[in-house]
Amino acid sequence: MSLRTATTALGIAIAACGTVLVAACGTVLVAACGSTGAEPFHYPMVATGAPAEAFAVGDWQVTLTRADVAVGPVYLCTTAAASPDLCAVAIGEFTDIAVIDALDPAAQPLGDIEARPGDVRSAMLDYGISWFTTQTSPAPLGDLEHSARITGTAVLGDMSLGFDATVDVTPPMRGSLALVGLHAVTDAPDEDSRLELQVDVRGWLTSVDFDALAQTGLTHTIVPGDDAHAAIAFAMTTQPPIFVWTRP
Repeated sequence: MSLRTATTALGIAIAACGTVLVAACGTVLVAACGSTGAEPFHYPMVATGAPAEAFAVGDWQVTLTRADVAVGPVYLCTTAAASPDLCAVAIGEFTDIAVIDALDPAAQPLGDIEARPGDVRSAMLDYGISWFTTQTSPAPLGDLEHSARITGTAVLGDMSLGFDATVDVTPPMRGSLALVGLHAVTDAPDEDSRLELQVDVRGWLTSVDFDALAQTGLTHTIVPGDDAHAAIAFAMTTQPPIFVWTRP
C-alpha cells in the first residue's frame, strides 16, 4: 500500500472561521464557514481498490502491476450539482493529497474529513493536480507528482505488451477543480461516520487501443499527448471514485 500526503496550502487563505478559497479578484470559491455557528468535527476517510486480477479489454487480457492514484483536495457540498459557484459552503473537506494503492482492496486510511453538520449531496475533487487562482498553470501537489501511475501487461495469444502510464488530469480552468458535481449523498454524517472512496482503475483502461499500441512495439511508456493517455485521463473523469458512507 502506498500512502503519502502533502498539504495544499498554495493559493488558499486561512480565515478564522474555516478554510476559504479566494480568487485573485477576491471572489470566494469555496468556504467551510457556515452561518449557523455549528462546531466543526472530524470523521475518517479511507480508500479501497480492486484486486489485481486479469480483466478483458477487447480481445486482450490486461493485468496491472501498479496503480497509484492521487486524490485531493476533496470538497463535499450541500447542493446536488456542485461547482465552485454552487458549492459556496463546503459541508466537508479534505485538503491534503493522498496516494491510493488502487490494487489493494483493503481499507487504506487517507486522513480525516473536516466537517460541519448537514447533508451531503455532491462532491468535487482534484486528482493531485490543482490550479489555484494565484497560479499561471496547474501544478502537482503530492509526492506522486502526477494524477496516476499505472503499469501492467496486456496479453493477446502469444503476444505480451508492457505499458507504463503516467497520467495527468488537470482542472479545465484556473480556480476550478478537475471533477465537479460528483454523486456523493448521505444524510447528516457525524463523528461516527466513515467515508470510503472506492477506486477501480480497470474501467480506466477499457478505452485504450492495445491493437494500435501493438503495431508500434511491445513496450510502451504512455505520457500526456498520447492517445492512450487521453483515453485513460478521460475515463478518470467519467468513472470517478465512488463515495460510500458507513457507520459502525
